Amino acid sequence: MSDSTNILDNDMTTVDPSYPLLSAGSYAFKVADIKVEPTKDKLGDVVMIKLALEQEARDVKNQKVFPGLIITDRISLQTTEKYTIDMIQKRLKAFQLAIFKPTECPQKFAPVDQYLGRSLTAKLKIESDSSGTYDDSNRVAKYVPKD
Repeated sequence: MSDSTNILDNDMTTVDPSYPLLSAGSYAFKVADIKVEPTKDKLGDVVMIKLALEQEARDVKNQKVFPGLIITDRISLQTTEKYTIDMIQKRLKAFQLAIFKPTECPQKFAPVDQYLGRSLTAKLKIESDSSGTYDDSNRVAKYVPKD
């Protein structure tokens, strides 16, 4: 009998199905994936940066969170009155400077393979859904520049 069958036989009445929620603060990550995808309304694109937690941490319920937890940062490439090209470029540049020293930072957004597997520090915040439809979630508040 395989391990997956044993898991299916376990009592899951006390299992918390919610996604781990890290306390606000700075964490070490590795860049796991970067993709450019269309927005839900198909009116623009968004850069999806998937960050994998590098060290064990504790969530807001004081439960262990193991390395590999994925936090996704979505950077919209669609400009609006409130979200300007300047703001988009600053966010992308902050991401670059979290990976590269200022003297090594590419002038343009480098090919994806130059970011994958690289370490960085990101400051997370907790974002609440005011409608109550979704659970609270972590968002990247800021990328910490590399020294």
